[in-house]
Amino acid sequence: MGRNLEFENKVAVDKAMHLFWRKGYEHSSLADLLAAMEIGNGSFYNTFGNKKKVFMLTLEQYYAANTERMHKLFASDRSIQKKVRSMFKYGIERQLDPDCPKGCFLVNTVSADAIEDRDILRQVRFYLDDFEHNLEQALVHAVQCHQLDPSTDTRNLAAVLNFYLQGLMKLSLLEYPIAKLRQQTDYFLTAVGL
Repeated sequence: MGRNLEFENKVAVDKAMHLFWRKGYEHSSLADLLAAMEIGNGSFYNTFGNKKKVFMLTLEQYYAANTERMHKLFASDRSIQKKVRSMFKYGIERQLDPDCPKGCFLVNTVSADAIEDRDILRQVRFYLDDFEHNLEQALVHAVQCHQLDPSTDTRNLAAVLNFYLQGLMKLSLLEYPIAKLRQQTDYFLTAVGL
């Protein structure tokens, strides 16, 4: 029974995430959340507490899913160049999925009204920094395996890759042509040796 409730809560949080992703934190009302999550007022407060707690859970769930995907990608035997290019390809191709909101949930949050909340800002910042740290570790490993030049500044390269990827997600909100995103990303990755 507990496992089923946990699954139901995860599904409800996923539905809330898609609502927040489309409408933003501030523009998602309690009525919107209840409808999206398909739960009643009492169940909402008993299970989740309030809108902010649900939002924090959506951030956590989103990041956990993306971190798992990244760890699987970077644990593969492929070259670092193929791993990084696959990461960018996934980001670009995801923008073509009509069931998936545009951009990156974390990045969209950064520019939303929610950023005024210090707890939300701190959490988003933690996830973005952790992503960059994981990327840096993959680059360090690539240097150790002689896939990248030993003089590679892995910290700055990870920061630049993260910055470019977040910018790419922002551009997708503007319905920037996918062909241009692919072409410019290829140029960028080639320029940084990936």
